[in-house]
Amino acid sequence: MKALSIACLSLSLLYASLGWAQTPKLANPGFEESDTKATGWRFSQHAGVKAYVIAVDDEVKAEGKHSFRMQRTEKQVYGLLQQMVELTPGSAGTMRLSAEMRSEKVGKDGWILVVNFLTALGENIISQVRAKPVTGDSDWERIELVAPIPERTGKLSIGVMLLDEGTGWVDDVQLKIEPPTEEQEGEKKKGKEKPAQKPPQAVLF
Repeated sequence: MKALSIACLSLSLLYASLGWAQTPKLANPGFEESDTKATGWRFSQHAGVKAYVIAVDDEVKAEGKHSFRMQRTEKQVYGLLQQMVELTPGSAGTMRLSAEMRSEKVGKDGWILVVNFLTALGENIISQVRAKPVTGDSDWERIELVAPIPERTGKLSIGVMLLDEGTGWVDDVQLKIEPPTEEQEGEKKKGKEKPAQKPPQAVLF
């Protein structure tokens, strides 16, 4: 056990020296920590009338005992459930976020998995990526969002947004940070970061 701990520490130090981001641990990724609160997550909506009913759901879930549910009750721009995740500033690599998602009577703008890449202090958004919208009546499906980590990223804001009418559920959120590809390393050495490309099921804003 001691040897394994030393090996893990050595690998972490190697990643840091190479400028690779390590995968941070998410808080309450399966919404299992409370019957009533999405502990570790923060809900917000666009300014104006309160338009969403949110809850930890113990009846509809992909796995475990709970999921998180968001329902729009009044016309509004967006409702957002998010969690802030810190990275080592200047880290390189690829971000891979996925979650089980489900919808009921959701309009065309959809129920969406989203990531904001932020500067270290979190005050500026470098870029945003969104997965394909989950719309209509949809059973549980694992939605994945993959994107290169932009230069200067110090934090990630990961979450789900409801941009239309209806109800959305989310469960079993997973985040993985992968080492940079040879192409990414080459671009970094040249002092030129390759612009984020549109990955499968994602669009850059």
